[in-house]
Amino acid sequence: MRINWKVVTRDHVLKAIEKFNTENIKAPKARSTFLLHEGQSLPAKHIRGMAYEIATGIRLSKEDYTGGQETVDFFDRLTFIVRHTPKSRNKITYKQRKTNN
Repeated sequence: MRINWKVVTRDHVLKAIEKFNTENIKAPKARSTFLLHEGQSLPAKHIRGMAYEIATGIRLSKEDYTGGQETVDFFDRLTFIVRHTPKSRNKITYKQRKTNN
C-alpha cells in the first residue's frame, strides 16, 4: 500500500495528540524520535500513525511505515518540533521549520 502522508494536516496531528492524551492510548515506547508539544515528549511515530488514521480512516500497522528521519521530515513539514537521536550516533538533533510570521 502506498501511503500519501500529504493528506495529513497540522490539525490532524493536533487531534491525534488530543486523542492520545484524553484516551490514555497505549503506544510502544519511542526509541529515538519524539514530538515535542506543549511541554510533552510524545512518541512521534505513533502520533504520526494516529494522525493518518484521523485524516483517512485507515489504521496503519507500525510495519507499514518507518520512524526516524522520515518521521522528523513529516513533522517538520507541518512545523512541529521533533527531537531525534539517531541510533548510529549519540547526537541529539532538534528540528523546527522557520515560519515567516
